[in-house]
Amino acid sequence: MYRILDCYFVPYCETEIKKIPPEELANLESVIDALFVFSLLWSVGATTDAAGREKFNLWIKAKAK
Repeated sequence: MYRILDCYFVPYCETEIKKIPPEELANLESVIDALFVFSLLWSVGATTDAAGREKFNLWIKAKAK
């Protein structure tokens, strides 16, 4: 999950050459929840079989409420 999530953070990592403007960081703050859920679904959901995916689907929907 963290590897999937980490690839979306690369554009927001400052280096000696590249500085991140505050408006770009604000953009990250607005999408970070969605990125977390996406990474969770694709990492955990991908490791299960059909029955496990159905259980995971029900569990994640209950938690999302």
